[in-house]
Amino acid sequence: MGIAVERLLEQNRVPEELFCPICNDLIDPADATEVTKCGHVFCGTCINQAMQHCSECPQDRQPIQVSHLRLVKDHNLFVYRLLGRSKVRCVHHALGCTWTGEVSEDRSHRATCPKERVGCTHCSAVVRRDQFTAHAAACRACRKCADKDAQIATLLQEKLAVSKKFLEVSESLRAKQVPPLAPVQSYHRYNILPLAHLLSTWLTDPPAHSHPDRNLVFESVKRCHDDVQRFRYEDPDTFDSQLLALLAAANATEWFTDNQNGRIRDWLWQVTQQHFTKSLSLHSASATGIGLLSCPDPT
Repeated sequence: MGIAVERLLEQNRVPEELFCPICNDLIDPADATEVTKCGHVFCGTCINQAMQHCSECPQDRQPIQVSHLRLVKDHNLFVYRLLGRSKVRCVHHALGCTWTGEVSEDRSHRATCPKERVGCTHCSAVVRRDQFTAHAAACRACRKCADKDAQIATLLQEKLAVSKKFLEVSESLRAKQVPPLAPVQSYHRYNILPLAHLLSTWLTDPPAHSHPDRNLVFESVKRCHDDVQRFRYEDPDTFDSQLLALLAAANATEWFTDNQNGRIRDWLWQVTQQHFTKSLSLHSASATGIGLLSCPDPT
């Protein structure tokens, strides 16, 4: 099926060859199909349906095959452009749309045509575009969405106000309770958490009123890491968890140089692997023990 003849504005000026011999409609340029063997042009839908019943060209009865068919838009630009220049009315002209233009402009017009039918995104109704505003006002699903949108907007405003107040209180508490940086030698495997607290409290920049030296902070992190690695066997679970907290906080800060950040990431990866390996070993041992206990005595 092509473009209905009643839509044509100047039918007498359209060459006869541009009408499909099967359906007698003006051939749609997007669907126009040419028979390479004889050069006749048809609607693609029409010629494919016809060939299901007879492998002959409907125009001159020459034997043809599917391989003889090709789209005009890909192989015959002259005919394609000629079809696209035909003058037509809107497909909805009977409903009052006054648009007229070339066939090539029809698709873009229908994307905005006020008489085109569109589906409601909230219910199953299909209505004309110029009636959609009235439908949305009456659609229960649309009203529910509008009410929910209003409720969400109110909640977002309340959340923003609460978040702002929380940040103000947090900044005030951080300024009052920031832990001081102790000498480097004070940080070791038994004193990891205060340093982790300092770093997690001030992720972006050190506190302005205490100005801890970044290199000293890094050396303190390194001392904690080295001390844990040396004496990890004493209490691996506690040391690993506290060191992971420290290294994660250090990795998240913007205090250190690129080289220092690289070393911190390496340490974090190393400790994570150690902790994971230990957990996996314990899990495997536990599973083995359960298996042995549940295994029936072969005797």
